[in-house]
Amino acid sequence: MNVNETINIKEEISFFKDDYSFVFYCKEELEKTLAKTSRNNLDYMKLYVFLHLVLEISLSQLFRQFVLGNIYLHTSDKNLTTEEMDAKDIQEKFETLLHFVPVADINKLKEWYCNFAEKRNKILHGHAVGEKWINGVGKVTKIKDWFNETEVVNHLKCYNEVVDLVRDSIDKLPAFTDSGKKDMKNILYNF
Repeated sequence: MNVNETINIKEEISFFKDDYSFVFYCKEELEKTLAKTSRNNLDYMKLYVFLHLVLEISLSQLFRQFVLGNIYLHTSDKNLTTEEMDAKDIQEKFETLLHFVPVADINKLKEWYCNFAEKRNKILHGHAVGEKWINGVGKVTKIKDWFNETEVVNHLKCYNEVVDLVRDSIDKLPAFTDSGKKDMKNILYNF
């Protein structure tokens, strides 16, 4: 009796495409906004929100891959499951690297991420954009102050610092080969 068996692993590795589809959309929208030579208020809001989404989705996917790669991440008594990792916010995910990354770097990541997230949080949580009028006096809001090219450059620099430090941290992880580490680093985008 001759039995031929075909194994199709495409479905098993297709998570890359499926998990990343929204991050690809955000990246494309961000690239369109960055390519504009003149931006209006909506463009600035989209830029800050999409940049944050690209970072957060990419970091979440990256940490999920760490768990799937059986890296022992810092917990009290065991390695994390993907569900446990998904339940953590980004700052808590940074703390799981404590076995491999110096505390100073973890604190730097958390600080940069906090500063970076402020723009997205204020925009998405309905803070005023434009001017506030108090007792007949108009005052430009903090969000409106962010609508300039200098602020965009500073924000992109902060984004890239977070990405670069996370990429440097990947090199300290013991469970991946050099090519695996390269694949992990490619999950993150630079702008």
